[in-house]
Amino acid sequence: MSRRGRHGPVLGISTGGLQEALAAYPEGSAAISASRRGTLRAMRNRVPGGSSLVLLGRLAPMGLGPILLALALLARASSASCLLDPSDRYDPRAEIPSGPFKGRCLDTRELRSLRVVSRGEAEARGLAARPGLLYLANVRHADRFWLAAVDPGAVEAAIVQIEFFPAIVPAAHTQLRFRFAPGRQPVLVPQRGGAPKDRVRLRDLVYSVEAVPVVGGDPYDLVKGMEDHFGTAYRMVSLSDRYRRMVVTDHHRVIQLRLKLTPRERRELFVHAVRLGDRSGMKLMYHTLARNCTTELVRAIDQTVAYSPWRSAVKNATFFMCSIPTELPHTLRIRGLLADGAGSRMPDLDREMEGKR
Repeated sequence: MSRRGRHGPVLGISTGGLQEALAAYPEGSAAISASRRGTLRAMRNRVPGGSSLVLLGRLAPMGLGPILLALALLARASSASCLLDPSDRYDPRAEIPSGPFKGRCLDTRELRSLRVVSRGEAEARGLAARPGLLYLANVRHADRFWLAAVDPGAVEAAIVQIEFFPAIVPAAHTQLRFRFAPGRQPVLVPQRGGAPKDRVRLRDLVYSVEAVPVVGGDPYDLVKGMEDHFGTAYRMVSLSDRYRRMVVTDHHRVIQLRLKLTPRERRELFVHAVRLGDRSGMKLMYHTLARNCTTELVRAIDQTVAYSPWRSAVKNATFFMCSIPTELPHTLRIRGLLADGAGSRMPDLDREMEGKR
C-alpha cells in the first residue's frame, strides 16, 4: 500500500520483522550517505515492534536502491518471524495476506496447506523413489506432520464427507476422503529434522479446506469468516485424525457419499486437489461464502469431470449452491455424481469406525 505525503511517497508496510531488517541494513557502507544513515536511524527509532500496518517514514530522499534493499530485508525478517517450528523445514512461515490482521502470523502449528516436494527430498527421508508417485509434505497424522509418498492411481474410492455442526443457521463442513487399494496405500515418514524415520501406511487420506486464524486470534465462526479474519489451509489429513476431531471430540454427525467416478476420474481428482492445495499454499483468504470448504472441493471436482452439455447448463445455472455446505448432496446430484436412490450412501463415519474396533 502506498500514498503520497507532503514530502514524497509514504509507504505503509507490514512490520513483522522491521526492527531486524533495519538493523541488518549496512549503515557503514560507502553507498549510503550520512543523511541516509540519519534517516535510517530516525526510522528505527519510530518503528514500533510487532506486526501491524504503520507508516515507515519518508523514503524518497534515500533513493530507490536503499528502499528496495530495506524491503527485501523486511520480507526476509518478517518471514522468519512467523517460523513456528524451527526444526521443520516445511513450516510455511505464513502471514495472513489481508484484512484487519494483515501481516500477523497464521497459526500453522496444526493447520497447514499440503506441499508438493521433489522426489529427491522424499528419498532423503527414506521414501521410495518411483515414477508415478506424488510426494507431499505437511500431511497431518497422529498430531504430527509427515512426508508422504502417494500413488494417485491407487485411489479406489472418492467419498464426500459432510460434518454437521450447530450454528445460528444450518451449517456443515465438507471434505473429500480418498480410499486407496490394499497394498498400494500412501507411505508416511515424519518430516521434522531428527525425528525417527518410522514408516506408517494409511488406507485413507482426507482433503479438507479450512479457515486458519492468526496466532492468538479468533476461533472460527460464520460471521467472522465473512470479515477477513482467517487465512485458508488446503489440508491433507489422516482419516483417524479427522474422526477423532469430528466424532470423538466434537460429537458431530458425519455422513458419507461415494462419488460415481471412473478410475481415471478418481486418479485425476486426487491430482487436481493436490495441485490446488500446493498452488494456493497459505496465500488466500478464507470467506464463509466465496472461498470455503465446499467451493474448493467442488472446484477440484469440476476440474476433473467432463460434463455433458445438459449437465453443464444445469451446473452453471445453480452455481450459487456450490458455496453452501449443507446443499452439497444436491450439488453433486445435479452433476450426476451420485448413484440413483441411496446407492452412494455409506454408513455414517461413527458407525463405520465403531464397526472396525
